[in-house]
Amino acid sequence: MDYQTAKVFDQAKETTKAEKAIAEDYQGRNIYPHEMVFVSEDGLIGADDTAEYTLYKVTKMTATEKIKAIEELTSYTVKEDEEIMKEIHSMLNDMLLQKISRVGIVDYFELTCQEVEDSL
Repeated sequence: MDYQTAKVFDQAKETTKAEKAIAEDYQGRNIYPHEMVFVSEDGLIGADDTAEYTLYKVTKMTATEKIKAIEELTSYTVKEDEEIMKEIHSMLNDMLLQKISRVGIVDYFELTCQEVEDSL
């Protein structure tokens, strides 16, 4: 977009904002006539606010939902994604092993102890 086009675009935005708001976005901000918006389950999203909306959605996700989303977005045929998944699996292994050791291996796996005699 050249300077002149950008200037006209900015002027059009100012004219639009002088008009009365006709709706609110998902965070309660005003939406004016002729603005481009996306529609989501959370409400309207301004066309310039998609990155902000992504942050909003990801922040609300639980760790389990984030892991599931990463798996859904991952292509195991792409080397970079394969490496990311290896890192995630390694981190999860470490975390799980630490948690199990804190809880107690015997308790976590519900192991029962018995003395070995001639046969089990």
